[in-house]
Amino acid sequence: MELFLYLDYLIVNKLNIPDDSIIVHLKQYLNDMCLIQFFSIDLLYFFLSLHNL
Repeated sequence: MELFLYLDYLIVNKLNIPDDSIIVHLKQYLNDMCLIQFFSIDLLYFFLSLHNL
């Protein structure tokens, strides 16, 4: 749950991150949280598509 709240915050606010680098930041966060093995890049793109990025 915390992960999705973070993703939502990151994407909605973008934290002054260019759209094309959001995926890089998400992957880094997932790596830092040791969660990257539970996510595929397709899932990340799907999540981003929900926000029309």
